[in-house]
Amino acid sequence: MQGDPSESEDEAKLYLPVRNALESYFCPGSEHCLIEVTADRVSDKLQEKLPDDVLFLLKGGEVRPDILGRVEHPIGSKAFYYHSFFVTAEVKDGAPTINDLFQAKKYGEIYSAAITLLASTQKPEERLLRLLKRNPVLLHLPMSMHLAYLCRFSVKDGLIDWWFPEQPRRP
Repeated sequence: MQGDPSESEDEAKLYLPVRNALESYFCPGSEHCLIEVTADRVSDKLQEKLPDDVLFLLKGGEVRPDILGRVEHPIGSKAFYYHSFFVTAEVKDGAPTINDLFQAKKYGEIYSAAITLLASTQKPEERLLRLLKRNPVLLHLPMSMHLAYLCRFSVKDGLIDWWFPEQPRRP
């Protein structure tokens, strides 16, 4: 967590509710689903799922997303593009910026996440949405077919109520 300490505290209050919303979104119908708040630490259970080359990065803390999870759906499941995948989420209180998107993409790339999320309490400004509509390549993670998604977390409802460019489900 970086920046103004009060911003970090407000953001940290969102981690568990966002994690719960992601769990209710990704876990139904799964064989195994483990989604954790990882801003401060990654559990041994989740570390067991991580590739060996990523484990050494965890100690420093600078490359831990706010939320990290491993989801495994039955082979042939039509729920998502992949039956077994990592999810990373960067959480922001307020409207997300392009720098927030690149931070989220960094985590998605490091953890080889099939689904990388930038979850915020407000929709992005129109200028960011226009930029992403005109340059959708900015949502792609390098060297993969994986995408970053922006979503809005409704604090009132405890749900994700808006996705860009779309929900990460199989058509």
